[in-house]
Amino acid sequence: MTNLFVISTSLCIFAYVIPSVIKYIVGWFFSESREEQNVRKEILRLEQEMSNIPMVDEFARYTKIQRKHTKLRENFKNQVAARMSARAKTQLFFTYSARVFNGLVMVIMMKLYRSEPVMILPKGVLWPLDKILSWPSTYEDSISLAMWTAITTLVSKTT
Repeated sequence: MTNLFVISTSLCIFAYVIPSVIKYIVGWFFSESREEQNVRKEILRLEQEMSNIPMVDEFARYTKIQRKHTKLRENFKNQVAARMSARAKTQLFFTYSARVFNGLVMVIMMKLYRSEPVMILPKGVLWPLDKILSWPSTYEDSISLAMWTAITTLVSKTT
C-alpha cells in the first residue's frame, strides 16, 4: 500500500515536472556552438569596422565589407534557425514520449490496482466523501488509486 502511494504520487508529479527538466536538458545540448560564437564576433567586428569607415570617401571598401557582413549575417541566421528548429523538434519528441510513457504506466496501474486502496484512514475521517473517495475500491474509509490520482493531479496543476 505504501509503495502504491509513493509510485502513484511520483507519477502524477513526474507528469508536470518532466517538461521543465526536458526543456533544460535539450537547451543545454542545443546551446550556441563555438563556431556560432566566432561568427557572431566576426559580425560585430565587421559592424564596428563599417562604422569607422567614411562611406563617401571609401565607398568601394565600405561596400565590400558590407557585402561580407550581409553574407555572414544570412549564414548565421540560417544556422541559428536550423539549431532552434532541431531543438524544438527534440524537445517535443521527448516531452510527448515521456507523457505517453507516463500515461501508459498510469493506465496499467489503474487496471491492476483498481480495487486496492492507496491509503486507509481511521473510521469517520472522510465521512461525507468516504464513498466517493473509495470508489472503485471496496474498503471503507480509504482513498482509491483513481481518486488519489485525480487529487494529486489537481494539486500538481494548481501548484
